[in-house]
Amino acid sequence: MLRFYTKERISREVHSINLSREEAEIILEGNLFKDCPQYSDSNVVIIERDTEMGSPTWDNNELREMTREEEILILNLTEKLIDGEYIQDGRVVKIEYDTSLGYLKPTWDKGEHVWYEGATEEELQEKYYSIINTSKAEILENGYLFIDNSDGKHQQKCRDKDLALLGNCIAAHEDATNFSPEGALTTLWAFNDGDALEMTLPELKKLRLQGAMFVQTIFNVEAQLKTQESNIKFTKADFIELINSNSDIKCWQELSQI
Repeated sequence: MLRFYTKERISREVHSINLSREEAEIILEGNLFKDCPQYSDSNVVIIERDTEMGSPTWDNNELREMTREEEILILNLTEKLIDGEYIQDGRVVKIEYDTSLGYLKPTWDKGEHVWYEGATEEELQEKYYSIINTSKAEILENGYLFIDNSDGKHQQKCRDKDLALLGNCIAAHEDATNFSPEGALTTLWAFNDGDALEMTLPELKKLRLQGAMFVQTIFNVEAQLKTQESNIKFTKADFIELINSNSDIKCWQELSQI
C-alpha cells in the first residue's frame, strides 16, 4: 500500500492507494498524484507500507517515527513520561532514584518532582521484621566465639540441633562419670570440621552456659528492636553490633572479619 505523508514536523497521512508502487505507476500512468492533485513531491512524501505510522515526523530529508521524547514535547503526550521524568524549559529532565534513600517502594511525585516512600506502615513493618528475623537466624547459625582454657578460639553454632547435641553430650558425660575410675573424663567436642577439642564436663557446661547467655541476648535485642519504629535500613551488621555491646559473649561473625 502507498501512503502519502505531509512534509511537516507533525506529519499526517493525507492519502493512500491500496496498490503496490509498481501497480500504481501502471494504473495511474506514472502520475501518483493523479487522484490528489493538491499534493506533490514538494509537500508530501510517498512510502510503501502496510500499516499506518504511529507518530510520523518529517525530519528535513526523511520521514521517520518520532522518538518518545519528541512525542512528549511535540505532541504533548505527557502520559509517556516515566517515573523520575518531568518537562522543564522545553526538554525532558530525569531525576534518577537515589538508592541511598533506601525506600521499600520508591514512588515518583509527578507534581513535586521528588521521590518518596510509597510503602504503607504495615509493609514497612513487615519488611523490618523480616530483616530482623533473617538476621537473627543467620547470627544463630554463625554462633559465638568460645575461648578455651588455652586461649584457643572456636566457633560454636547455636542452631537447635547444635544445642541439642551439646545437651546430649553433657548428659552422656555425666552418666559416664558414674562408671569411670577416679580422674577427670574428657569428651572430644567438634566445633567444626577440622576443629575438635578434648573438653572436661565443667568446660562443656561452660560452653552450654555461654551459649544460653548468647541466645538470650539475641532474643532480648530482637524484642527491643520490634518495639521501635520500623527501619528498613537496619542490617545484620547493626544487629551484631547491638548483641556485642550487650553481651560478654561475642558474635563469631564479627570477630572473624576483624
